[in-house]
Order: sequence, then C-alpha cells, then structure tokens
Amino acid sequence: MAIPSEIAKELTLDLTDIPRDRRKQAKEEVGEFVVGEILRYVSSGNSPVSGRGKFQRLQSGYADKEKGGLRTANLELDGDMLDALQARNTVDGIKVGIFKSSQVPKADGHNDFSGESKLPTRRFIPDGGEGFKRSINSGVKQILEQYKEVEKPQSQLPSALALGQAAVTSESTLDDVLSPFLTGLFDE
Repeated sequence: MAIPSEIAKELTLDLTDIPRDRRKQAKEEVGEFVVGEILRYVSSGNSPVSGRGKFQRLQSGYADKEKGGLRTANLELDGDMLDALQARNTVDGIKVGIFKSSQVPKADGHNDFSGESKLPTRRFIPDGGEGFKRSINSGVKQILEQYKEVEKPQSQLPSALALGQAAVTSESTLDDVLSPFLTGLFDE
C-alpha cells in the first residue's frame, strides 16, 4: 500500500440543535480543541487515540544524539510535522490531520496508515474504526452543548398582559388593565 495523500480523521458532529449561523464557528472551535488536545497528549509521549497508551520510548543512542538524552517520544524533532497539524471544516463536521504533502510521509511513519513504516507505531491520528480518547470526545460534546440553541424562557410580560387583556371591556379603566400586570411583577 502506498503512503496516503493525507493522514487525517474525519469527525462527524451532531449539529442538529445548533443554529445554522453558529455551525461554522462551532466546528472551528471543536477543531482548535482537538488539535490542541492532540498536541497536549503527544508532548507527554502519549497517544490521543482510544485504546493506545504511551509511545514507545526512544532508543538511548538516538535520544542522546538528536534529543539531548530525552527519551520521551514526543514527535518533535524539528517541529515541522506537528506544526502542519490542522483541522478543516467539512459539511458534517471536521477533518483533523496532516494535509501538507511534505509532512505526510513523516506522519505516516508514526501512524503507519500505509502499513509500510519501519518505525514503532506512535499513532496520533485515529485510523479506520479508531477514535479519540474519551476525554477528547467529552470536550467536543461540551463545546457543541455551548452552541446549542437554548429555549428562551417565556417572558412574564406577555402572560401578564394576556391576563390584563382578558379583563378588558369597553367599560375598563387603566387601573383595571394594569393592575394584574403590576401585581404579578411585584409579587415575584
């Protein structure tokens, strides 16, 4: 199998209760969150992919030569690959991954989507049926909750006026009309 053109995962988001004019912004915030969480996990040598744990430590010779002795595999050598990590809005959600062609081979080397990598697998983008860790999914849900349309509580003004209007006749005075409304306001 050849190296794919991108190393990415598409996340379908439930946007049904989010007003259309807020969906783009919701997707962008989710994308920023997911990218941030991937970087946070990876910086400590952990996979953000569900079912995967700590990355295999670097060999001491390589760590001494390239990383000043640091054996934590944080996928940061020059920083180019993780700098290319981004989220893009799609019709139904977001796609997060490495899209820059010069960085895709590096990302495949760690994620091994092609099945051809000789490096230890250090998956930071879910493949196929995989997903992100529960904490990332919970964060995504919390963000989407903030964008959902909240039912506006019914104003007391219309209900109070409705009471007042029910009592209005051609014989009514201003006091007759306003009294139920004012009483309702001051009783609360």
